[in-house]
Amino acid sequence: MNVRVTNEALLVGGTGRPLSKVYYAARLTANGTTTVETTTCYVSSIVVSVSNAGTSESLTVQNKEAPAKVIYSVPALAAGTPAPLALTDVAPVIATNGLDIVMSGTAAGTVDVFITYWK
Repeated sequence: MNVRVTNEALLVGGTGRPLSKVYYAARLTANGTTTVETTTCYVSSIVVSVSNAGTSESLTVQNKEAPAKVIYSVPALAAGTPAPLALTDVAPVIATNGLDIVMSGTAAGTVDVFITYWK
């Protein structure tokens, strides 16, 4: 599938329909799944900042396929430093059926997540 970015519009396929850019931000303070988007979208950046790592805390950004495909994962979050960045202004990555953030661990911390995607 061809993906082309042009002046804040994304065209999928040859002449496909134009998609809109979406900026998402969330502060996560509890373990569980947070739904970012419920339809297929194209992720172009993910930024994670940890102010309190909790205990044995991990974070995963994944699509909503069954089984889900992982787009980004941090197996051990550390407070005071940003997690490694997997996507920063790259060619969009498809998230089939939508996008979830999963935070898990023994005790939840505080994590800010910023995602830019097209839908």
